Amino acid sequence: MSNSNRWILIAGDTPANLKELKESIPARFANAQVISASDGVEALQKIGRQHFELVIASTTLPKKSGREVAEDLLGLPADKKPTHVVLVGDKSPEAIQGHPHAFLFIQAPIETGAFIDSIRSLIDVPTGTPKAKIDVNFINPFIDSTLNVLKITANTKAEKKRVFLRPANEPVHGDISGLIGIISDKYVGSMAVTFQEPCFLAVASGMLGETYTTITEEIQDVVGELCNQIFGGAKRVLNEQGYKIQPALPAIIAGKNHTIRHTIQGTCIAVEFSSSSGTFFVEAVIKPLG
Repeated sequence: MSNSNRWILIAGDTPANLKELKESIPARFANAQVISASDGVEALQKIGRQHFELVIASTTLPKKSGREVAEDLLGLPADKKPTHVVLVGDKSPEAIQGHPHAFLFIQAPIETGAFIDSIRSLIDVPTGTPKAKIDVNFINPFIDSTLNVLKITANTKAEKKRVFLRPANEPVHGDISGLIGIISDKYVGSMAVTFQEPCFLAVASGMLGETYTTITEEIQDVVGELCNQIFGGAKRVLNEQGYKIQPALPAIIAGKNHTIRHTIQGTCIAVEFSSSSGTFFVEAVIKPLG
């Protein structure tokens, strides 16, 4: 096997477009070598024989589901663990206990071109026009910072439920959101935190030391402060890794079931969190300049 080859495993034919990907990926990804597996057991056997840069698996694989395959990867030696795992299905599986980054989930159905654009952010693929790699681990400092900020400033314990990709032009709905631009000499992008009302009221009450039962102008600034603090914690870590990012001023969007959109067109890495008062989302989009 040539060291220049980039091995990708596609497990399952449901949804049907996974079959189409087997033909499309080699044409779009330089040096990509695609191997197929029809069920979860066969997928694990093939993963155990060589290193794959990317494993794409249906959540509804026979014999072993995609989630079970991802869970079993924890026991593999480091040189056999795939670099990236993407699960595809109609419903996101529960997070895997003990998995360092859980897994990435893409909801079906998704058009093949959009799917390839999503996984393009996982691996560096020079095609006709060179593209810089966007590391999925970019989101991890935001996860850690979110958990720390809520615990310290709002006495709120939250847990990461899932990490997934979605097109940046697909709207996300909430009752109050904070959106902050990301600026650097290498990247441009944005980060957002979005709450449903019950969850936000619990967080705001914890931060301000009073009990709130509705979102008023008085407490809307809380989401902007959360944006600043979450971004600040993540920025320290990311800049140590060479990102050299700075924030812009946060924008606050309020209104029942409102919609926000990132102005930067790129892959959005989103994280769903759960707390005793409900769920909320933190997400980021970055796009290399040049």
